[in-house]
Amino acid sequence: MSVARRAVTLKVAREVLWHFGDTNLGMHGGHWVERLLWFLSACDEGNLERARSQWPEYTEAWEKATREPWGIDWLRRIVKDELDARETALDFLAADA
Repeated sequence: MSVARRAVTLKVAREVLWHFGDTNLGMHGGHWVERLLWFLSACDEGNLERARSQWPEYTEAWEKATREPWGIDWLRRIVKDELDARETALDFLAADA
């Protein structure tokens, strides 16, 4: 049986990191995202399944951050990789000019 792996975008990774106190790589997602992440914190398993069907990306990021010892580092890696890729692309384009 294969397990589908969902991708977590830069935006979601930064918002979840902010929720967990990383103000360096995190980014405030606004009132709605704040409430969603608090809601996920209060969910039992049944409601977490329901939340996963509506907000799979946020739920996955929140679950990794709270249930895996490497979850926060995993989110930080998503952010760093994306920002490094953007910086490299900007430098590459500047070198061509």
